[in-house]
Amino acid sequence: MTQPDRANDLWARFRTALKSGVSESNWDTWLSRLEPDTDGGRIVLVAPSEFHLRWVQEKHGELVEKAYQSVFETDV
Repeated sequence: MTQPDRANDLWARFRTALKSGVSESNWDTWLSRLEPDTDGGRIVLVAPSEFHLRWVQEKHGELVEKAYQSVFETDV
């Protein structure tokens, strides 16, 4: 598997883990809109706005952390 293929596979698995932990409306409104980026070799999540990011952190931060740790096999 090439590096881009592996990255796409991990991102798809992460999104699946998130989606399975929330209602369809929360997924559609909040979590599906997160995008990946990199920062010094780490994957970071980018939200459409600061408000969006804070809402996800407050309401689903634990789910995001657990999914991240499970899929990427590393601490947040």
